Amino acid sequence: MNNEDHFEFDEDSLPSKTQLKKESQQLQELGDQLTQLNETQMLELQLDDALLDAVKIAKKMKASNSRRRQIQFIGKLIRNRDPEALIQAFEQLTQEKENHVQVHHLCENWRDRLLEDMNELQAFLDQYPNADRQQLRQLIRNAQNEKKANKPPASARKLYTLIKSVVG
Repeated sequence: MNNEDHFEFDEDSLPSKTQLKKESQQLQELGDQLTQLNETQMLELQLDDALLDAVKIAKKMKASNSRRRQIQFIGKLIRNRDPEALIQAFEQLTQEKENHVQVHHLCENWRDRLLEDMNELQAFLDQYPNADRQQLRQLIRNAQNEKKANKPPASARKLYTLIKSVVG
């Protein structure tokens, strides 16, 4: 009997060397992206202590070979855990951040439009009927007066806060 008869080796079931390198590179890119997060965001991802420490070390490093090796190490740590769960959590965190930025820009846009033209108030109220017309008008007038008097934009900030509470 031949050894080949007892053990069948299916090469098609194993990932290719190219595929392994590609997956490794993707995990390293994720590791590099983790270094761009702040402390709160990293805690939201619930990284284990070893991975969290490795990311913190990489954050302190400047662009160099040692940082590149640290990112490779982070990729290895991710691979030895549940990479799909971390990728999914990171994507969710990124999406939430994007949504927050979009709401911020929308609120800034509305604030600027309202301060430039009082007629935009009706368009805002049409889109957000629960908004307080009187409070909006007062803040718009106060902000315009502050701008004319070269005072700090306290009312413009309050207007932004009010718009944000209505929008999102």
